[in-house]
Amino acid sequence: MFLVRAPLRGFVCLLALSVAAHGAPTADDAPATAPTSESATRPASPSDTSTPVAALHAFFAARQRLDINAENALLTLTDAEKKQYVAIVLNYLAWRHYFQRQCIACFGKANGLAIDGRVRSFDDQVKLDQSRLATATVDFNDDKTEATVYLDIEPHRPTGLQIDRFTALDVYDLVHTNNGWRLDFLKTYDCDSPNMEPLYRLEAGIFPRMATALRDLSALVKNHVYKTPDEARAALQKRYEGLYREAAKKTP
Repeated sequence: MFLVRAPLRGFVCLLALSVAAHGAPTADDAPATAPTSESATRPASPSDTSTPVAALHAFFAARQRLDINAENALLTLTDAEKKQYVAIVLNYLAWRHYFQRQCIACFGKANGLAIDGRVRSFDDQVKLDQSRLATATVDFNDDKTEATVYLDIEPHRPTGLQIDRFTALDVYDLVHTNNGWRLDFLKTYDCDSPNMEPLYRLEAGIFPRMATALRDLSALVKNHVYKTPDEARAALQKRYEGLYREAAKKTP
């Protein structure tokens, strides 16, 4: 068994998408608004960020609610460009999560997961990660301004569980601020490596388009436009392939 930090697995379709690294989305590709849930629209109670584990628990809870504002409030970010990049990532992850929920609600868990090729639902993963916090190990630096939280390694982790660097991690990095502990998103999710800047620019270009596609497809799934999981999966693949072809046309 081994601890899982964010892996460099974002290179799937990297060649096909490479043009997205050359610029931000145009007005026609405006990012989709994040999905909302009943819990996300209620007044939020103050999050406990007095310890690294408490802050991480609050972050997981916000993710489960698809509450991007609450997630952002639990991060430590100072660079304006990186803030914009992280906002794009969080929006995409929220729509990815929401789309999967609609697929599971419509077709059942096994069939719903097969649509986006996952072996475990995002909801189940967040619940598992929250439970693992109860036995987490925390390492502090000498002046206790930084902390690394190690979740207990999951026994018998399914093969193919982690196909990107944004889910199913075992290690999280946090920083102490005047407002309590905050998640170091860039370090935790491997978004601060100079060698990876082309990938980050790619993600900043393609994730808004993917979020828009997931928003549209979520509505269609929820309204039972697709009669079978295969129809929904084909629609998802078609939308993504269209994005890839559009990007390839712009390749210099």
